[in-house]
Amino acid sequence: MDTSKDYRNMAEKATEIQKMWKHNIGDFYFVILDKIPKAEIVTVRIIYSKQPIRNGIWLPRQDQLQDIIREIYYKQVWTSTDSLIAQEFSEHLTSIKLRDVDASMEMLWLDWTMFLLFGKYWDGNCWTKK
Repeated sequence: MDTSKDYRNMAEKATEIQKMWKHNIGDFYFVILDKIPKAEIVTVRIIYSKQPIRNGIWLPRQDQLQDIIREIYYKQVWTSTDSLIAQEFSEHLTSIKLRDVDASMEMLWLDWTMFLLFGKYWDGNCWTKK
């Protein structure tokens, strides 16, 4: 699970995805404890109960992003969605703006989810409409 500063930044700014968060046991989230010039103190946590989290920013896992795509984008598809998702994700990888070789699978799936559902791509600082 990616908990890097880059992924936290992407996830925090993906406000459309943040609104979809259904707090579940096993979810990862982070809390900014303090902001000081040129730095911030952050803690990454995992949910152990179903109590709502306040001021937490969700770090969606790869499987959660795939579920979002299945539920929203492929809702009307009658074929095997898993193979269709894999094929389209693979095609997307050749054209995405996120060219960092250190990009995690969570970063790649978040990028594709935002592109597929909202027409946005990550430009390195924020989500931009295509």
